Amino acid sequence: MAQYREASPAYPTEVIDEFATLTFIRDAGENNDSVIDCPASELPADFPANLKN
Repeated sequence: MAQYREASPAYPTEVIDEFATLTFIRDAGENNDSVIDCPASELPADFPANLKN
């Protein structure tokens, strides 16, 4: 790995200062496509409060 690092630039070459809050809600199982099945613009107005049990 050191050999590759010294031979060429390490990527990413630009640092972007952006942060996001990630919230783990529950275990939905492996390979469950319904976990993320719509773009953020189509989420319910009360998301993520609508996920609370």
